[in-house]
Amino acid sequence: MPRLDERYHYHHGLKAGENTLGANLVRVLMRSVITHGSYDPDTFLEDFISYMTTPGENRDPYCEIYIRAWFENYTQGVAPELCAEKQRANWSIGSHGGLIRPLVLSLLAKEPYKGLGVALTHQQLTHRSENIASALGVLVPLLHALVQGEEPMKTVSRYAKKVRLIKIRGDELTKTYHDYQGPGNIPKEAMWKMHTDFSDENLDVERILENYPDGEIIGKFFSTACYPEHGLPLLLCLMQRNRGDFRASLLANTNAGGDNVHRGMILGLLAGAAAAEIPEELKRGLSDHTGIEKEIKAFVKLI
Repeated sequence: MPRLDERYHYHHGLKAGENTLGANLVRVLMRSVITHGSYDPDTFLEDFISYMTTPGENRDPYCEIYIRAWFENYTQGVAPELCAEKQRANWSIGSHGGLIRPLVLSLLAKEPYKGLGVALTHQQLTHRSENIASALGVLVPLLHALVQGEEPMKTVSRYAKKVRLIKIRGDELTKTYHDYQGPGNIPKEAMWKMHTDFSDENLDVERILENYPDGEIIGKFFSTACYPEHGLPLLLCLMQRNRGDFRASLLANTNAGGDNVHRGMILGLLAGAAAAEIPEELKRGLSDHTGIEKEIKAFVKLI
């Protein structure tokens, strides 16, 4: 059995406490807003390009497909604001990574109506995805409600009911991928339908938690992959199961596996907004705790 630090994964090589590329790009966004006193899409894109093309800035070996596709378009002379790939052209564009920065940025707005507009505008710079936009339609007002101090469990339950369940999910999705010997062999139109064909059933977290043990909810009922049509219901169930407890919710997400890094960042935003405080030892476990704390405080002053 290899030691923990020898086990290979997407972010292999990062040490405990170091940020993934996704988290560092949130910092790029915050610094862009802080430096200029407000959000400007063109300025962010300049900072994004600078960060991604400066040697030594990023230690994370995993670069999401949206970034690879974005720079493929950019190197062919496409204008930066038009470089985002479409989900219909590449199914992996609709992933959790497209939710994180827009969610953070939405907090610059005083209320969720405008916040959603801000979030969707930013999303389109890197992810042209219907699934991400749909998830933001629930997550932005939910995050704002939690920040405003609404009771967490009732609020999560209320907004969860706005989420439609995807038809093919959990074990059925896994079997479909297996039958095709990998998602890359699934015809484009079939893949599009598989990830965008929603049922008439809304997410009822209380009913699911009452009728299914965690072992069935995780993986069997909802896939642990990177797609928000699966990850959003799962993370809301994890938060509700753990009564909004920050540490317990994030630990449950970690143990769920799959795309637990990006899914965990979204869950962390929600659980952090609901929590009275975040455990100090978790914050100090970050390699650049001081720098991150400084950036967050400067960003919050602009809200």
